Parts: sequence; C-alpha cells; structure tokens
Amino acid sequence: MKTEEKIAGKNVLITAGAQGIGASITKHFIDSGAHVAIHYFSSSDTAKELKEYALSKGQKAEIISGDLTKEADANLLIEKTVEALGGIDILINNTGSLVGRRMLNEIETDFWNHVMDINLTSMMFVSRAAAPVLAKNENSSIVNLSSLAGRKGGHPGSLAYSTSKGAVLTFTRALSTELGPEGVRVNAVAPGLILGTSFHNTHTTKESAAATTASIPIKRAGNAADVARAVLYLASEYDGFITGATLENYHIAGDSSIATAITTLAQPWCNKQPLLTGMGGIGGYNGDEAAAPRYLKARMSDFSSEMFFDGVDTNAFATQLSDTGDGLEPKYFVPKLPMALLTGSFGIALGYKSE
Repeated sequence: MKTEEKIAGKNVLITAGAQGIGASITKHFIDSGAHVAIHYFSSSDTAKELKEYALSKGQKAEIISGDLTKEADANLLIEKTVEALGGIDILINNTGSLVGRRMLNEIETDFWNHVMDINLTSMMFVSRAAAPVLAKNENSSIVNLSSLAGRKGGHPGSLAYSTSKGAVLTFTRALSTELGPEGVRVNAVAPGLILGTSFHNTHTTKESAAATTASIPIKRAGNAADVARAVLYLASEYDGFITGATLENYHIAGDSSIATAITTLAQPWCNKQPLLTGMGGIGGYNGDEAAAPRYLKARMSDFSSEMFFDGVDTNAFATQLSDTGDGLEPKYFVPKLPMALLTGSFGIALGYKSE
C-alpha cells in the first residue's frame, strides 16, 4: 500500500505545524488525505490558510495556539485535538528552535533552560499527554524532529541546541521501548542543512551554507519538502516494524578512507560485501583487503576532530547481532567502535553479509 493511502483518513497532530518545515509537513499530510490539528505559536495566518486548504478538500482541520513549554498548554492541545478530530493516530513533534548562538562562556542558566524547554521538555509534555490517546488505536505513530546537530554537535554557538537535539534522539529510542507494547511506533527525523526556512535564514550565514552545500554529494541543500516526505514515510509505518529509528540526512565530506577503516575493523567476522550503510553513502571500499592500510587518518571538513585507527583490536569492538537477541542470523554483524575513536562522532552503522 502506498504511503498516501495509509495516511488517508488518519487523525494527525503537528506541533509547530504552520511555519517552515512544519508547514510543509502539514501540507503533505493534507495532500495525503489526513485530518489535521495544526498547532502554532505565532504563525496564525499560515495556520488559518492550511486549515482552509484542508477543509476545501473535505477533510477535518483545526488550528490550536499554545506555548508548549507550559504543561497546561500541552495538555489543552491534546484535549482540543481529540475534541476536533475524534482522536489522534499520528503525532508529529516538530516544535523547536536554536533561539540564538551562544558559546559556553556566554550561556546563562535561563538561556540553557529555555532552549531545553522548547526542544525537549515540550516534546515530553505533548507525548505524555498524547500517549493514552494514541494507545486507544490498534496502531499509532509518533515522529520526533531532531537535527543533524544532535548527532555531530553543530557549529560553534549551538551547544545548547545541539545538546537538546541529541537528547531528542535518546528520547525517541527510550520512548519506543515504553510505547511499543501499546502499538505505538516512535521514530525521528534529523535534518541537516535545510534552506528556505526561517531557521536557517536567521542562523546560517550564506558563506556557511555555501561551504556545506559544496561538500554534499548531490551538490544541493535540502528543503522543507524533503523533510516532510521523510516524516510522512515514518508516520505511515504505524503498523510496520520500524521503531526507535532515526532517519538522518547527512554525509561525510573528505577522505572516503573512513569507510575503509570501518570495513577493516569488521573483516575478521565477514567477507568483503557491504550489506548496508548509514544514510549519506560513504563508499570507497572496493573489496580489496590488501589495499586497506593498517593506519588510517581522515580529516572531515564538517567534523570537529581527526579520527585515528591504529592497530585496533577488533575482537573488542565487533558483536554478533544474533547475540543481542535481535533474532537475526549470525551472518549479520555490526562493528562497534570505542568512544575514544568517536570524538565528533558521526554515528554510522555498517553491516556485512558473509559469502
């Protein structure tokens, strides 16, 4: 069944659903036939336009304002959504903001708490209030919006934001284990450079955007619709096997020998055929074991450190998935690298299938 067909007729709540990425997500759900509750904080005009758009298609729609850093507003959002739509099948936690760029020595306690409240605590408030409603369905879905900054640390001045978005990734995994038995899938999307939004228009310089775009293999930045399609897909998997996962759009700029380094670590357990890689495609390993040097060094222009692999004892860092209770056959493996090697970690999982 196509994604749009699975979404049609579902009741969807999108927080911060009337600006930038959120507005695109809302429109994609409407175009797929969903009934929508659109939360907004300040973008009332866009919220009203999206509501009229949904109603013109014969679908239910409601707009609800509120400050989701306040527990009472989050609870009221869920109550009003249920009242307007009759229930909630899909929750999109999109509320978030960088607020401003501040280095560690510039961060005041109130600023830190404000960023955490917007990006993390509000998500907890909404998810907690929505969970009993979602559990009433046979299957439901939550999709949380994180950021690539939560994985790699972001640019200087985004310490608080990056920390909060990294916490969203952990929140997603932890919540998926709690709500899974109730039929609720919980996943996340972590966008990278998404131009054409107020976020990057405000916080990203033209020079920084150009440098990042130049390092992307397809030579363009993302846009709001790119993110919306990813969100729509994960939301449609309410009855699928995917939960606790994060769909990222990232890449590794620079020397592709980083891929060879990881494959070298995995070699004692498998032959040379890659089975899957993290999104972004790091490539570069051609199956020639002799060509992989023992000592590899890769500097990546958009990461904070150099990474070294020097005679690592692979016995300590590879684990059979079959030993973890995942139910996979022993021929599937994932190498595990020590944290000391992952300063500025890019968090890629590599799997191999033996011949």
